[in-house]
Amino acid sequence: MPLKINVGLSRKIGEPNYSSRGGNVHFEAEVEATLVRDPEELHQRIRDLFGLAEAALEEQLTPTPLEEATSLANGRLGPPRATPRQLALIQRLAARPDEDLEALLIDVFDTESCEHLSRREASRLIDILQATPLRGDYRQNGEG
Repeated sequence: MPLKINVGLSRKIGEPNYSSRGGNVHFEAEVEATLVRDPEELHQRIRDLFGLAEAALEEQLTPTPLEEATSLANGRLGPPRATPRQLALIQRLAARPDEDLEALLIDVFDTESCEHLSRREASRLIDILQATPLRGDYRQNGEG
């Protein structure tokens, strides 16, 4: 008789104008009943399912470009802005002597300020800043 594992996650995200959006993901998986004799393997299977659930939930809650455009058309403020933690990390990474953050922002994101970036754009900027050893060569790495 197989053993059933149920994993569920839910998350609600606040948005401007007292709005919110949420998502739920639930998985049920059958595994060999003999796994009860191997707790470490059983816990690994459970961790794997939670990892899948977290990835699915993140994908479910990430607004599509159409949703972002609709949000703007309906008078909302648009996609979620960069978080304070993202902005702090950007400032730390950009403080390196070889970094020209303003030029990078203009070239890649068509803005002069990090505060205008969405969370997704801020995440992309962090990836660029972390990936390029000499910051002026970001265009050569397929960015921009």
